[in-house]
Amino acid sequence: MMYELLLISHVVLAIAALLFGTLAIISKKGSTFHIICGKGFYYTMISNLPLAMIICVMPSHTNIFLFSVGVFSFYFTLTAFRAFNERTERSARIDRYLGVSILTTGILMIILPLFTTGFNIILLFFGGASIHFGVMDIKRSRLVKLSKSDKLKEHITKFMAAYISAVTAFIVNVVSAYWVFWILPGVLGGYLIGYYVKKFTNPRSTNVSKIISVSTNR
Repeated sequence: MMYELLLISHVVLAIAALLFGTLAIISKKGSTFHIICGKGFYYTMISNLPLAMIICVMPSHTNIFLFSVGVFSFYFTLTAFRAFNERTERSARIDRYLGVSILTTGILMIILPLFTTGFNIILLFFGGASIHFGVMDIKRSRLVKLSKSDKLKEHITKFMAAYISAVTAFIVNVVSAYWVFWILPGVLGGYLIGYYVKKFTNPRSTNVSKIISVSTNR
C-alpha cells in the first residue's frame, strides 16, 4: 500500500515537472510566464525527488540506476535555482559543499560497481558527468564575483540538465530501459544546452541583461 501511494504521488509530480519544464523551455526567456513555469519545475522536482529515491531503495523495487538519476536531478535542480544568487561567502561555501557532494557521488558511481555488479556503462556515464560538474562547481565557488553572462550560463546548463534527467527517467520507465535510452537524452540534450548557452549568453546580445534583471527579482 505504501509503495502504491508513493508511486502515484511520484507519477503525478513527475508529469507536472515535465509540463512545467517544457513550458519554461519554449516560453520567452525572462518573461513572467517563464519564471512561473521555472518555479513550478523547481518545486515539483524538489518535492518529487525524495519520493523517487525512497521508491528506488524499497525492497523488490531497488533500482540503483534510477536512484543515480534522482541524485543527478536533485543536484541540477537545486544549483540551477541558485545560479542567480548574489555571491557571498556563505553562498560560495554552499556551492562548494554541493560540488564536493556531487563529485563524491560520481566517484562512488564508478568505483562501487567494480566491487559488486561489475563495470557498468550507465553508471560510468552518469558518474563521469557528476565528477565533471562537481569539479566545475568547486572551481566556481572560489570566484569572488560572477558576471551576468556566467550566471545565466550556469542557470541554463543546470536547468536543462535537470530537465534532461527527468526526461531520461520518464523514457526508461515508459519506453525502454535499454542502455541507449539512458544515455541518448543526455547526448542530444548536450547539443541543446550548447545552442541555448550560445544564443542567450552572447556578450553582444541584449538577452543577458534583460533576463538577469527580471530573474534576479523573481
